Amino acid sequence: MSVKKLRKKDGSALLSAVVVMAVVMLLSLSLLLISYSLFHTVNKQQNDAQCRELAQSLSRALEEEITIPPFASYREQETALNEGSCPLWFYLRYNVWQSSWPYYNAEERGHTSAYAYRYFKIDPSDSGLDGAELMDDISVMIYWESESGAEEAGTPLVIRVSCRKGRQESTITSSYELIIGSADYSDAPEESYMPAGQGVNPNGNSIENEKIWSWSLNTRE
Repeated sequence: MSVKKLRKKDGSALLSAVVVMAVVMLLSLSLLLISYSLFHTVNKQQNDAQCRELAQSLSRALEEEITIPPFASYREQETALNEGSCPLWFYLRYNVWQSSWPYYNAEERGHTSAYAYRYFKIDPSDSGLDGAELMDDISVMIYWESESGAEEAGTPLVIRVSCRKGRQESTITSSYELIIGSADYSDAPEESYMPAGQGVNPNGNSIENEKIWSWSLNTRE
């Protein structure tokens, strides 16, 4: 009789030990999952913050170049072009309002995003911005808006800067407005004149050299 009781006690003790071990393992697994979840959340938030901060920094850097004050003379503008200054500003000057770059208008044929959007990839190591090397991808998308019969003055320009790290991506959208000076350059050559430094003008577009262009920032989000 005592032997049977002993065996029952041994069996109960073994079962209890197995249950306790299972509970401990479940608790350990739960703690591991919680730790991983917290780490993943913190890492996600950190990546998201880095992406957004860099997208904002790049947007501000582009703004500084696009919204430069109007050149005092055509000669000053040409000198800046030949020296390679403000390449984005000159790219806009020689390509906006040209047939080689259609304006964006979702309601007009031939002016949808497929025709109007321009995409530029930026090598993170060459951006010159702190923290850019941590990004997996940096891209800039640009388009300008208009409609048939519209005037040049007041043309909206939209620039979207996107930074991606892993699965996290942040996009900053800036909107600008084209300002046409009320006066013209008095020293501007004829429209057919093509200055040097045409890397910003791959299609060889002609412009009204006497017109004074500048851009102002409207919104950023």
